[in-house]
Amino acid sequence: MQMAEFILLYSFVKTIRALLAGTILMAVAWSVCQIGKYRTKRLNLGLLCLVPLGCFMGYSKIFYTKQVYWLTRIADQLWKQEFAVLYFSVAAVMGLRFFYQQVCMRRRLQQMQIYEGAQADDIQRVCKNGRFVIPIRIYLSNDSEGPYAGGILRPYIVIPNTLKSLLSLDEFKAILYHEALHIRLGHLVMLYIFALLKIIWWIHPLVYLCDAKLRENIEYSSDEGSLAYSKLDAYAYGNILLKALRVKRQLPFVQEGMTAFLGNGFAVLKRRLQGISQAARHDCICGETSYVRKKRRFHQTVAAAGILGFLLIAATSYPRYTVISQVAAFDEEMHVLTYNLADVGIRADIADGSFQIPANELQKLTDRYAVTGTYVFFSYDTIQKIPGVGGGGQCARVCIDHPRDVELLAGDRFLDKLYLFVLKYLL
Repeated sequence: MQMAEFILLYSFVKTIRALLAGTILMAVAWSVCQIGKYRTKRLNLGLLCLVPLGCFMGYSKIFYTKQVYWLTRIADQLWKQEFAVLYFSVAAVMGLRFFYQQVCMRRRLQQMQIYEGAQADDIQRVCKNGRFVIPIRIYLSNDSEGPYAGGILRPYIVIPNTLKSLLSLDEFKAILYHEALHIRLGHLVMLYIFALLKIIWWIHPLVYLCDAKLRENIEYSSDEGSLAYSKLDAYAYGNILLKALRVKRQLPFVQEGMTAFLGNGFAVLKRRLQGISQAARHDCICGETSYVRKKRRFHQTVAAAGILGFLLIAATSYPRYTVISQVAAFDEEMHVLTYNLADVGIRADIADGSFQIPANELQKLTDRYAVTGTYVFFSYDTIQKIPGVGGGGQCARVCIDHPRDVELLAGDRFLDKLYLFVLKYLL
């Protein structure tokens, strides 16, 4: 197998194994969200923030225990070059589509009017992090789309003019607070991460279900924060959602990596209104100081859980690569004779990458396995990434009639060394 083909296949299998490992976290997060709904909004959001840890689970020894090892067999059955090419081709198309959507959005922003009212300065305090303030650009759109927020390094908020004309000053500020909190709380970062997961794991339905739950719960979070910062009561805030329905026309590309004020469907909107109404009845709407304290506590808890989870995975993961000490033997048809010469009592000498096998030892091997043909192939110094998946290393071809006739087959070109480096350190 050529090194390039192996890298393609190994990358595919590693992606599938990571996907299967991430299934556990995604299933737990989605189930809790589905059962708890609005009542467990903070727990829901915390679990969804931990879902990206599933990307690293595929290397953990925990995932290869007897209880869950059967899951990894699914990946082994897909060890086909055609599947790998198809899978990564679809992922590449989705990646290009996502990039194109971002470019289109940037072009649309250039055609919009920038809002520079006093409210634009007021929302910066919502995004204040110590002395650092994230500058947010506010755009007014002539289209009936949004409101929505986007951008990570250069965040922005888009409000349709038709909606702004229907809102009072306090209502307009409440929407700005809502979208600014999406930026300040890292919701956009999470949406970009899930957009990436949907590209890499496009075949997994749970990715899309968790993405929908993430969008739902970040709206709950920003609703709560907007009520804390604004001067509106719960019923006045709920009225903003109803006003937005009158002008709402969400464009398809306003979804990936961006928030959408009403982009989650009427079922989610109903739950948002019910949650706001319930909070008002039970006087659960906290003030700005109390909200900031709860927000800080939530972020610290999620960060601690994420760090502990990452450390657990790192402590239980296999090394980046392992050099296999065993020497394997193959016939001319590349059928395995033995995976370990020492196990069958045959000795070979390896020094500084070279290979020698005494004539009597080679004769024992050919007699034991009734080898026909002219050559026997020996692989050694093979790189193992995870159990059952190896690649690279050295291969020696030995003439049966002339054991000293040894030819090393591993490539020594720059491209071969580059492939080996990629296999060792980048995959």
